[in-house]
Amino acid sequence: MEAIELLKYNQGNPLLFNSVLFFFLFTVLYILFTAFAKNIKARNAILLIFSLYFYYKISGEYIGLLIAVGFIDFFVGKYLVKETSLTKRRILLAISVMANVGILIYFKYTFFIVNQFGLQSSQFFSYFTREILTPVGISYYIFKSLGYILSIYREELEEAETNIVNYLLYVSFFPTIVAGPITKAANLLPQFRSATNITRENVSKGLFLLITGILKKVLIADFIALNFVDRVFENPDLFTSFECLIAGYGAFLQLYFDFSGYTDIVRGMAYLLGFELEENFRKPFLANSVSEFWRRWHITLYTFLSENIFNPLSFSLRRIGIIGIYFSILVTFLISGIWHGANLTFVVWGLIHGLCIVFDTMFRNTRKKLVAKVNERYFKWFEILVTFHVIAFSFIIFKAPSLESAETFIYKLFSGIKIVHIEKWMEYYMIPFLVMVIGLLLAFLPERFYKSLYVKFAAIHWSLKASAFALVIIFVYQVLGTSTLPFVYIEF
Repeated sequence: MEAIELLKYNQGNPLLFNSVLFFFLFTVLYILFTAFAKNIKARNAILLIFSLYFYYKISGEYIGLLIAVGFIDFFVGKYLVKETSLTKRRILLAISVMANVGILIYFKYTFFIVNQFGLQSSQFFSYFTREILTPVGISYYIFKSLGYILSIYREELEEAETNIVNYLLYVSFFPTIVAGPITKAANLLPQFRSATNITRENVSKGLFLLITGILKKVLIADFIALNFVDRVFENPDLFTSFECLIAGYGAFLQLYFDFSGYTDIVRGMAYLLGFELEENFRKPFLANSVSEFWRRWHITLYTFLSENIFNPLSFSLRRIGIIGIYFSILVTFLISGIWHGANLTFVVWGLIHGLCIVFDTMFRNTRKKLVAKVNERYFKWFEILVTFHVIAFSFIIFKAPSLESAETFIYKLFSGIKIVHIEKWMEYYMIPFLVMVIGLLLAFLPERFYKSLYVKFAAIHWSLKASAFALVIIFVYQVLGTSTLPFVYIEF
C-alpha cells in the first residue's frame, strides 16, 4: 500500500529530477525503452506514457490541461498546413494563440491582475480565482506548442505532425516539461519519427552531462543558497553592506549553476535515450554586452522571443526606422520579464535588460571606434567585467521576493562597507565564500576546458563511466540528500 501511495500524486511532494524515486522510475523506463528500441511506435508510446505519468506526479489533475493544449494545436496544425486562404489561416492561428495565451494568462497571471487593479472584493473575480494553482511547466509547454503553430503559419515547417502520439510526446516530453529547453518542433519531432539512436557517444555525453549537472546543482547552487544567499535575500535589512554585496554575486552564481545544472541533467537523460535537445547555455559569464549575454543565456527562450515577437514586431514597425527597433526590443524584454512570473520584480528585470540592449544598439559604432584606439583584448575583458556586474545587479531584483525587498537590499548594498564586517563574515562563511570563488572560476573558464574534460571522460571504459555516475548519485543522495533544493526555474 505504501508503494502505491508513493506512486500517486502528492501536492506537497512532487516528483523531481533530483529525487531518488525519479532515478528509480527512470531506470525502469530505460529498461523498457531499450527493450522496444527497434519498434518506433512502441518506443514512443512508452515514452508518452512515462512523460504523462511524470507530469501527473508533478501537477496532478492539470495533466488534462497539458493534453488539451496538445490536442488543440495538433488539429489546428493539421488544418493550417493545408489551408491556402490567408483569412482562414489567420483564423486558425488566432484560435491557437487565444487558446494558448488565454490559458497561460488565466493560470499564471489572474491573481496578479486582480491584485494590481484592486478587484479582490469583487464576488465575480473572487469566485474564478479562489481555486487557481499554476500548473508546473505551463510556460514551457505553452511556448513549445504555440511555437509549432507559428512555425507552420510562417511556412518554416512544410508538414504538420500527423501522429497524435508523436505530437503529444513533443509537448509533454519529460526532460523538457518542467523548465525547458523550449525545443523546436523542427528539431524534436523528426527524432521521434526516426530510429532509436543510442550510440556509445550519446551514452558518454549523457552520463557526462548528468554528472556535471548534478554536481553544479548540489555542490554549488544548493550549497551557497542554503548556507548564505537565501538567508540574505529573505531578510536583507538584517545583513551588512558587505554581506549583501557577496549575496548579490552569489545569487547570480546560484541561478546560473542551478539552471545550467538542470539543463545538463535533462539533456543528459535525452542523450541516454538517443535524443538531442538544444543547448541552453554557452558560457554566459564571458559575454561582453547584454546583447551577447542573451545569445549565451537561456538560449531557447531568447530564440523563441526573437523569432516570434521581436522579428515580426520590428518588421511591422520598419517604417519608423531605428525607433521601431528600440521599441521592439523593449516590448520583447518586457514580455520576457512577464513570462518569468506574475511579479513586478520580473517586469523591472526585463525592462533593465531591454534598456541595456537598446544602449548596446545605440552605441555599437562608438564601441567599434573605441576598440580601434585601445588594446582589443583588454577592452573586451573590461566589457565582460562591466556586463557581469550589470547582469548581477539585475538578478538581485530578479531573485528578490518583491520590489520593496529589492529596494531594501540595494539600499543596504550601497550603505558602506566596513572592514570589521568582512573579518567577522569570513569567520562564519569561509566555506560558502570558497565555493562561490570556485563557482566563479568555473563559470569564467573557456568552453575548450569542458570539451577537453569530456574527451577524457569519453575515452575511459564504460564500466568506469557508470561507476563515476553511481558514485555521484550515492554521494549526493546519501551524504547530501537533506541539502538539495527544487530547481529554481520550476516556478516559471
